[in-house]
Amino acid sequence: MNNSIRRTDFKSQCSSCLGWSYSQKNSINCTLCERPVHKKCLKGELGCLKCCISTIPGYLVTSYELNDSFNKRVAHYFNPYDRSAIINQIGDKTDENLLLETNHFNEISDILASCKYQQPTNVKTANKCELKVLSLNIRSLSKNMSYFKEENEFFTKFDLLCLNETNCCSSKLPNGMRDLEIDGFFEPIVQEPVRKSGKGGGLAIYINKRLCNAHDFENIDLKLDIQDNSGEFQVLKIHNVKNTSKTVVIVNFYRSPSSNAPAVMATLR
Repeated sequence: MNNSIRRTDFKSQCSSCLGWSYSQKNSINCTLCERPVHKKCLKGELGCLKCCISTIPGYLVTSYELNDSFNKRVAHYFNPYDRSAIINQIGDKTDENLLLETNHFNEISDILASCKYQQPTNVKTANKCELKVLSLNIRSLSKNMSYFKEENEFFTKFDLLCLNETNCCSSKLPNGMRDLEIDGFFEPIVQEPVRKSGKGGGLAIYINKRLCNAHDFENIDLKLDIQDNSGEFQVLKIHNVKNTSKTVVIVNFYRSPSSNAPAVMATLR
């Protein structure tokens, strides 16, 4: 009874999300509008979320949406790590000398800084002269199957889907490999996680049916010592790619934060 009384002693409506707070610990006044808001709705000196949206143009706009809307010269490509990118021109610029001292941008690798990013809606279907591969850390394949099926039109634009950290043991699925089928792709080549728990790691490759015939690909066993902490690797050889005599070799791999980076690089070489 006493607990019930304590819960109703305090009641305040958040002016940002309009939800209710029943504890003074979770409520605070916005630094701009001075109205009560949840602590989670306060964005520091910028004010509450509602104030941010009303006073800061494009507050909820993502970087790729901003570049797609205003930078047509790069054909819908952008790189948020490029200092010259439009998104990095917003607000006060960091002094060049301070950048050199803090290494904010110097620590970014050349590969990362040279990447091109796109909105999913701008990705085009692979043509006959190119091989389009999507590499994705999926963090549980079985839990995301509904997303793959809902966004099938997008994923079928790619010739190959190379997924890592699948956390998937096909033998434990209710309907086996049938639970992992995606329209337009052959049954995936699944490599179970190294860990016996099945959590963390694991690889899978989906091959688009337009890429080759069912008998034109083979899984290559590298016979690696899974105890050497050198990461997880999956190698696939595909023949007669897109009705040609070409053969390609695809390497899908996952390096956990705890794995030995030099050992991973040595294995790749």
